Amino acid sequence: MNTKKHTLGALALALLSGVGAQAAGAGSTFDVNADGWSVSDLPGTSSVSASWEAGVIRTDDQFAETSFRAPAKFLGNWSSLYGSTLSFDLTEVSIDSNGADYYTALIGSGDQVLYWYGGAPLPTFSTFVASLSAADTRWRLGGTGFNPASGAAPTEAQFQTILGNVTRLQINAEFKTGPDDSRLDNVLLGPVPEPASLVLLALGLGVVITRVSKTRTQRPSKG
Repeated sequence: MNTKKHTLGALALALLSGVGAQAAGAGSTFDVNADGWSVSDLPGTSSVSASWEAGVIRTDDQFAETSFRAPAKFLGNWSSLYGSTLSFDLTEVSIDSNGADYYTALIGSGDQVLYWYGGAPLPTFSTFVASLSAADTRWRLGGTGFNPASGAAPTEAQFQTILGNVTRLQINAEFKTGPDDSRLDNVLLGPVPEPASLVLLALGLGVVITRVSKTRTQRPSKG
């Protein structure tokens, strides 16, 4: 084993862990596979594996009301994430005339569901950012998921209760009556490292690399 390479990796991991410890969350960029995501019906009772291709996941009409469903790493206690964000890139080949009134994402805790009405995607990828806060007026508690007026604005307490035990996260793939073709990419939950943290990470890695380089330069030759 290359001891210095191993040491460099360990120190880099420690630096990254220090940055990550400042904010909990999860992410899927689908660079190499579907990362555990599935495709499900709206209630989340039936599902099939998501199709992966070229760094995104994709689905057609698998169910009457189809959605992308997040794996276990996105579930659990989100209490510390109140006020942070959920973001993702989504595209749909075409939408209904009232498709902008359909939910874009949902967070469920048991039979309690928060629908986020962030608008419909475009035929090219659209980036959506939902604030995990009752202050974001696009959230609705309950309802059908296909009409914002069918739900009620959640209170902060209601929002916090659901975040305390998230059992499902789904992103809508049903914006069109008839054949759908939806793709999802870059799902990020929670705050990203602050710029200052990223600077410290870069500086720390730079110091490690410099020290390893100097050690190799100063090592006397054998013989």
